[in-house]
Amino acid sequence: MFERFTDRARRIVVLAQEEARMLLHKEIDTEHLLLALIHQDGPAARSLASLGAPVDAIRQETLELIGTGAIAPAGHMPFTMACRKILELALREAMIHGGEKVDDLHILLAIIRHGEGIAADQLAKHGVQASALRAAAESASEPGIQRTFAGYVAVYFEDLPAVERDASPILADTSFVYANKATAEDQASRWHEVRKVVFALKAGEFFAVTAGGTRMPQFGNFLDYTAAVEAAKTAGLSEPGVAIMSPEVRDVTARAADGSLVVIGQSTEWVRRTIEPLLVETV
Repeated sequence: MFERFTDRARRIVVLAQEEARMLLHKEIDTEHLLLALIHQDGPAARSLASLGAPVDAIRQETLELIGTGAIAPAGHMPFTMACRKILELALREAMIHGGEKVDDLHILLAIIRHGEGIAADQLAKHGVQASALRAAAESASEPGIQRTFAGYVAVYFEDLPAVERDASPILADTSFVYANKATAEDQASRWHEVRKVVFALKAGEFFAVTAGGTRMPQFGNFLDYTAAVEAAKTAGLSEPGVAIMSPEVRDVTARAADGSLVVIGQSTEWVRRTIEPLLVETV
């Protein structure tokens, strides 16, 4: 299997073994892979950091959950079944993305895809999603291109009991994400809380300049969030902003001789994406 791994991915496996030995554990499990991924400076760790994921907190919480063993392990240290499954899924992730070899990011994506164990639970707890990681990784592979961005939104909870609120936040205003926390807090005065959010472009999407929430197509389309913000600032518009535009395919119809409508083709229209935060944290 490991002949399909890059040197960096192999190093992650070695580090995971070292993490397990230092903690006096008898097997290499998913949490040891996660600790190794956070420790090693590579696309996986950088992508997590670019999404605002609290890697230090994730590491500390993981260590507290798994604890330490009583006796130092000797000899060969095996993988758990879950860990073997993740390494197999990492191969699939590499193939899905057209790669010939597994890198550390594929291992991280495999942990999320597997969805079981302490490592997956920790990533889910802190809102890390595969789609956000992929977008962050694409940005990292193209220096100067920022496909993700962070900001603040006001949220409310439609009379939900307090115990359910964290699971069901509703954006107070789905049109605006504020770069400035204080501005979001002004909006939140009518609601309940302010949350930090991270967004990422999906396939086929782009950033667009807006004025008062309306797209201004004459200023172009952007894959780089920073470039879109600069264009909005210098456009001289009232209430300038930036929106994510998504493709929406619709049927083109015509009326047949018998009066019925028939589909003669399809057209693509660009619509403003309903806000879907990929990572949400209480501020």
